Amino acid sequence: MSESMIANIRRQLEQEAEALRCLKEPAFSTARHDFINAKMQRFDALREALIPLVGEEQATGTVY
Repeated sequence: MSESMIANIRRQLEQEAEALRCLKEPAFSTARHDFINAKMQRFDALREALIPLVGEEQATGTVY
């Protein structure tokens, strides 16, 4: 697996994490549950794709 693929997954994870953080803002507190759920599922899928490449600890540390 190339560094660029790992970097790409990490970048996508950061974008999804930021989108989820934004949904906590008062203006977005009425966001539809299915939209939030889809974002969370996408985030989880990206994290799961990263784990075999860098290990669970690093994959978790990428966004937390």
